[in-house]
Amino acid sequence: MMVARGVVLALGTVLLAGCAELEAMEREQAARQYADDQYTCSGYGFRPGSDGFAGCMMRLDRDRQYQQVVAEREAEEDRRREQWKADYGYRKNGRCDDPRYRTSNGGRASPGSDEYDCKKLGLGDGRK
Repeated sequence: MMVARGVVLALGTVLLAGCAELEAMEREQAARQYADDQYTCSGYGFRPGSDGFAGCMMRLDRDRQYQQVVAEREAEEDRRREQWKADYGYRKNGRCDDPRYRTSNGGRASPGSDEYDCKKLGLGDGRK
């Protein structure tokens, strides 16, 4: 019992250390980004503390957030496109309605099998 507690305690310590390290890396990244933005705005001729400098910093932050939103949308579109291709493949290749294409596993269709996917897509039961 004491060994199990020791293992749990050690594992918990490692996990917490990993979280702390991740947070430290994120803070470091944010500090580097802030310094880079200050350098960029100073390079444009804005003086720290001026309204122009603040506006420049806000625009850089807004542009970065916009780029992140665009990247997330593109990733979601790619995921949906791949899902559509997979779904359309079952419709196109006729496997769901082809009586010769039997995928039944004793009446238990497992996820990832064509029979399971055809039922999920509402394209027949995969065996007629």
